Amino acid sequence: MIRSTLLVLSLMAPALVLADDARVIPAEDAAACRLLAKQECKTNEDKGLAYCQQWHQHQARKQNADAVVLADADTFIRKRPSLNGVKTVTTTIVPAAYYYCGFEPLTRRKGEGKEAVAPVSGTEHHNRFEQRLLTLQKLKDKGLISAEEYAQKRQQILDEL
Repeated sequence: MIRSTLLVLSLMAPALVLADDARVIPAEDAAACRLLAKQECKTNEDKGLAYCQQWHQHQARKQNADAVVLADADTFIRKRPSLNGVKTVTTTIVPAAYYYCGFEPLTRRKGEGKEAVAPVSGTEHHNRFEQRLLTLQKLKDKGLISAEEYAQKRQQILDEL
């Protein structure tokens, strides 16, 4: 068994994605979000990590989630007999959690391709930040994070505005 991680994928948050897909976010950004579901992607595709990321983003949208936190991937390599001798089969398993964070919805600009994705304005955008700040305050009040961690994360959230 070979163990690999999705560190690169989780650092892309908040990356622009197709309008109908959820965003991949780091686990620490999900603290202010509501967990909706957990699923596992299992594939024998050549590019298993990329396939599973896309699959999870699509599945998350079906659950009305707007964010995905990808966990470490497991990759299994095994040999199996085939007509031409022995075939190597690589299986990739990627667990993920789907969250509703209140992200500003993304829509495609009229007449433009997949790369042209623009945020839609609305109060939901500001509600998301307010919710994240309130959740952060609750964590500090309960003693689950230090004052230094609180200040650092609070500034991160405010910098995103």
